[in-house]
Amino acid sequence: MANRRETVVINKPFQYQYALLIVSAAVLLTNIALMALRFYPSEPLLLTTPIALLISVFELAMIVGVWYAGIKISHRIAGPVYVFARELGKLADGDLSARIALRKKDQFLDAAEQMNDSLATIEARIIELKKIAGQLNHADVSEESKELLVLLEDRLSYFSVGE
Repeated sequence: MANRRETVVINKPFQYQYALLIVSAAVLLTNIALMALRFYPSEPLLLTTPIALLISVFELAMIVGVWYAGIKISHRIAGPVYVFARELGKLADGDLSARIALRKKDQFLDAAEQMNDSLATIEARIIELKKIAGQLNHADVSEESKELLVLLEDRLSYFSVGE
């Protein structure tokens, strides 16, 4: 698949912060549940050494699993943001043929589709303006108009479009 990203961690600060938040919430909720069981009036949880060791192993496994899941989930957000930035950079360089291609399970698919529609509209308008400028350049116009046409064509030449 040509649109598959190889790197899972694309934006370290965002993804690590996201995963840490999820891990912290999971540990907090687990410990609240354990405290509730420990102090439950009818049958309190007795924390013997084997049970404490089992709880520790469970929490460690949970931390690793939730951390990995957090990184994978955040990849579905960080990846599209990376693609948006890359393609908009191409647009800033004048490449109006840039389009945003995301994977089926990525977030922001609707936003990518809207942006692609907008880019296609802008590209079509620039093509139309280039055609009009070319037609006007061959028409009988005043010298002042010809100077303006040269300026317009110069500005339009910045954009590369798939004509």
